[in-house]
Amino acid sequence: MPLRPSPAVSRLGVATLILPLVLIASRASAQASVDAHAENELWPSAVVTAPVGARIDVGAALRMKLREPSGDARERAVGATASLTSHGVRVALAAERLTHWSRDDGEPSTTEHRVTLDATHDLLRASRVRLWQRSRVESRDFGERHAYRMGDRLQLELRHRTSDERRTPDEHALRSRLTPYLSLESSYDTRYHTVNRVLGYAGTRAGLHACCAVDVQGFGLHDSRGAVRWTRGVAVALRVNARIRD
Repeated sequence: MPLRPSPAVSRLGVATLILPLVLIASRASAQASVDAHAENELWPSAVVTAPVGARIDVGAALRMKLREPSGDARERAVGATASLTSHGVRVALAAERLTHWSRDDGEPSTTEHRVTLDATHDLLRASRVRLWQRSRVESRDFGERHAYRMGDRLQLELRHRTSDERRTPDEHALRSRLTPYLSLESSYDTRYHTVNRVLGYAGTRAGLHACCAVDVQGFGLHDSRGAVRWTRGVAVALRVNARIRD
């Protein structure tokens, strides 16, 4: 029998995540208007995965970070991914090559090779509510120096379903695939020996097809040791699962 949280527990879980997100977003908004160390950005990305077994997926990913309103690139990452799901835990490994652009002259300034290991599991899973945790370790090679970053992410998802018989079958299918969510994550960087990044998301995942979905998120990021301390913006992610058939 699935665990069914009481309405009070569900409201407490939402409040626990939404309050830090509101504080981050409001603080980032205020800082972006008065602080030279604040920026607005757009984060587009695309991930294509394919199952190669009952529990194993492999894929490729492309993501960018663009400064707004100029549209200049700040970061680009190209990589490969592999994941294994077993006993309710998903373990994922990714290898990426990143290019970072300077804020001053727009020229490529740093190349980074990054290996990321994730472990994701459910803390709560019910018919319309899901709360999960992702633990992450990143190995970052900048050529002349090496660093590690460790972090955790909590995400609360609400699954919308409709019983309105006036809706068409297509409207029923679309509504059943909408998944609004809130998430909060923080990370520790060995270069600074402190937790320097706190990132909050509020977004929705929409199923476009049986094998395709898009995430649209508003985010607020605070990096206490970065050249840009406060960043806010929109992230758009296209996710495609290409099934391999014999």
